[in-house]
Amino acid sequence: VTEEDDLQKLDDALGVEDGLARDYIKTAYSKFTGAKDLLPGEDCGEQGLVAGTSQCQLGIMQEDMPEPYEQEDFLCPVRPLLPAKKQIKIFRKKAKTGMLRMNA
Repeated sequence: VTEEDDLQKLDDALGVEDGLARDYIKTAYSKFTGAKDLLPGEDCGEQGLVAGTSQCQLGIMQEDMPEPYEQEDFLCPVRPLLPAKKQIKIFRKKAKTGMLRMNA
């Protein structure tokens, strides 16, 4: 891509910030936007697989991220995971909720 118009189209399609930067921006502007429950596990609004359950996203893991390594197999979080102590505080607020599920 060498033309300025093509570069702008590429930026529009892909976005110019990575997921981590967007997450930090969302947190930074939360006092103006009113966004709440920004920490992993706080927002559990998505319907679960069984009636009466909900899903809480704790993290997003990607294979060979941020770049592929040909001779190594590993997963890396897209955004930093919370320290265990902070994550447990969030879990304690949901005392009657069972939280165990892993996506493949």
